[in-house]
Amino acid sequence: LNGASVPSCPPGNNSDRMIVQNSRKIVYMAPSKALCEERYDDWSRRLAEMNLGITCVTVTGDSQLDAFRMVATSHVILTTPEKLDSITRKWTDHLFLLG
Repeated sequence: LNGASVPSCPPGNNSDRMIVQNSRKIVYMAPSKALCEERYDDWSRRLAEMNLGITCVTVTGDSQLDAFRMVATSHVILTTPEKLDSITRKWTDHLFLLG
């Protein structure tokens, strides 16, 4: 991660505030698809209200190819441990995700 830190906090404790700089990405890993979708709905709405230009995308086991394309341009990636493992094991196949 080149010296970057990865924030870690339990969902719903109001410490979810993060500052996005340059082209860095934030990966939020949730134990279930349902929690990913819940966080996506909440954070997408909140970030849109703040007009910061920060976008989110959910990538889970049943994501379509469009979701993978959106990863390259999104700032916050919400995923499950299984999907992150799958993506990172085959990172050369998913190099475009680094956008």
